[in-house]
Amino acid sequence: MTYALWIVQTLLALVFLFSGGLKLVTPIEELTAQMLVPGLFLRFISVCEMLGAVGLILPGLLRIRPDLTPLARPGW
Repeated sequence: MTYALWIVQTLLALVFLFSGGLKLVTPIEELTAQMLVPGLFLRFISVCEMLGAVGLILPGLLRIRPDLTPLARPGW
């Protein structure tokens, strides 16, 4: 069960890193052309996604407050 949890956490963290990184490197003009959301707000969302990826992996990996890991996952 532990291996399954780590696999799911890692995959979810990779998805967060990919989507957040893609929003960070894409020019703001292209992002705002696709969505009707301000560009700085999209940058904020991308930083939050990347921090969520770090929050999914680091607490369990370093064994520092692993009880915080469920707070980093999306609200299902």
